[in-house]
Amino acid sequence: MKQYLISVCFDQYFLLFVTAALGAAIGKIKIKGFSFGSSAGIFAGIFVGWLITTIAKTMPDNTAVASVAAGTVAPQTFMTFFLLLFIAAVGLSCGGKIKAILKKSGIKIVAIGILIPVVSMAMTVGCLQVAPKFMGDSYDAYQIAGLYSGAMTNTASFGTSLEIVGSMEDVNERYTALSDEHKTRVLKLIEAEDTTPTESLNEGQIAAFIGKAKSNISLGYAISFPVGTIVIILAMSVIPVFLRKKKPQVDEDAVKAAHNAPKPGMDKPFFYSAVIFGLVMAVGILIGNIKIPLGSSITFSLSSVGGVLISALIFSNFKKIGPFDMTINPKTLGYLREFSLIFFMSVVGLNNGYKVIQAFTGSGLVIAIMAIIIEVVAIAVAFVIGRYVFKLNWGVLSGAISGGCTSAVGLGAALSTVGTDEPTMGYGAAQPFAILANVVLISLFHSNFFI
Repeated sequence: MKQYLISVCFDQYFLLFVTAALGAAIGKIKIKGFSFGSSAGIFAGIFVGWLITTIAKTMPDNTAVASVAAGTVAPQTFMTFFLLLFIAAVGLSCGGKIKAILKKSGIKIVAIGILIPVVSMAMTVGCLQVAPKFMGDSYDAYQIAGLYSGAMTNTASFGTSLEIVGSMEDVNERYTALSDEHKTRVLKLIEAEDTTPTESLNEGQIAAFIGKAKSNISLGYAISFPVGTIVIILAMSVIPVFLRKKKPQVDEDAVKAAHNAPKPGMDKPFFYSAVIFGLVMAVGILIGNIKIPLGSSITFSLSSVGGVLISALIFSNFKKIGPFDMTINPKTLGYLREFSLIFFMSVVGLNNGYKVIQAFTGSGLVIAIMAIIIEVVAIAVAFVIGRYVFKLNWGVLSGAISGGCTSAVGLGAALSTVGTDEPTMGYGAAQPFAILANVVLISLFHSNFFI
């Protein structure tokens, strides 16, 4: 009986469905009109993930327990799968609206998408300067690089960091140009027995340096990513509360007539919608895997998520392609959007819950606080400029900010609180430029900081 309970409680599917149910229940709680909606899945996931991982670390090894103890509470493929479903559903919901939005505010949205990474990088460089005061000898530029990518929840930037460091061919040249103090720090970083400055590094020391640098990038990212995710969710959920104004009088008859008017695709069976949906996903994945070279060893791509969003936004503008009717039942898209979002949020929370709690109780506290500061400042600057200089409405601006942070989670939170598809327009226009800006900025960071 005991073994049966252990097997069930540590089963990844069991944990996922329990978390999704708990998140959906929490999301329905309203306090003065405010609720997290489907975004509550991440908070349920953080709690369940932390609890089950903590328990697993105290138990004897078996396959299920060992996987959870190592931090894999739910398979990463679950997160990608539900995220792609969610992105495709919200993109296809937009119809032809994106043309009007881009024509009116396209340049402003793109500017927000670039502004957020630029402000974040400026703050990151500032964190690198003050890190010695708060972290002593435990800091280095590689943890800070990971901090930047994590705070921006940007996997493209993270991957670029690892690629740059992994292919670094001038380690010895850069080491030789360092002061004795910094040479000692390099030797401490690779845990050399003798940390007395030397003229150069041998091959084993170079390999150790690259390995340690990549490890520290991953450490900074692992700590700051879940923190950055929570910050963007809270921002998208809380800001609308302060912007809320008295609702204007509406023509109830007009609203009822619009609601009862026939909508494209309403008569389509689910199977027909699934065929089109699959086509959009396939084309999007092809687009996302196109790699554009930016230098000798750096490439830029939209990733599957960005590619599926672009594909969905393009297809949403066509009612027909030749003899084929491309409209999809909007109810199907609505159900799929909410279903995939709650599960996506749950997976993110489950796999990062333990890290989040540890970040605020262990040695990663400084990095976690820096991640909060970086993202809060970037969002605040983008909000002020977007709202009061560019005069963007909150629906579009919330999507642009989420896109600037390259956060599909943020987009989900924005959609839950705004109640329209406007955030998708802002996200779709801002996100590709934000990814490109992140890749370029992290490349410049590594070219200027070695240790």
